[in-house]
This record gives sequence, C-alpha cells and structure tokens, in this order.
Amino acid sequence: PKNLPQKPGVYIFRNRQEQIIYIGKAKSIAKRIASYFNNPDEFKVEMILQEAITLETIPVSSELEALHLEAELVKKYQPKYNT
Repeated sequence: PKNLPQKPGVYIFRNRQEQIIYIGKAKSIAKRIASYFNNPDEFKVEMILQEAITLETIPVSSELEALHLEAELVKKYQPKYNT
C-alpha cells in the first residue's frame, strides 16, 4: 500500500458489499497497514485480507483522538472482525 498517511488515525476495511468488516487505529497508519501485509500470520488478519476489497483511512492529530474515533466507529458499525 502506497501513499498511506504516516500520521495517527483510523483505518477501515470494507468487503465487496461495501460493508465495514474491520476498524483499527494506528500511531502511523502507513506502518500499521504495512504490518498486515508483512506478517499476515494471525488468523484474523488473514481473514480480513482475504475479504477486504477497499481500505479507507481517516488521519487525525493524535493517538488519543484515533482511540476515541475507533471506539465510536466500532460501536456504531459493529464490524464482524472487531470483537
């Protein structure tokens, strides 16, 4: 994945039906997303990568803001891979 923000923020994976399947937060969105592709050993990560079609990012100004935004979005959308 190229051109991803190096900033803190939230990332959203969607499936073919454009349903949100996973919402995550990161200190650096670019580094976090790269880690999914560099080390997809974890079962949940494999499942997300197999099903995900699009990736949306929402850069924010701080890790704390990312944490709050992630919690708000997970509560609202209840993605299947967020437990």
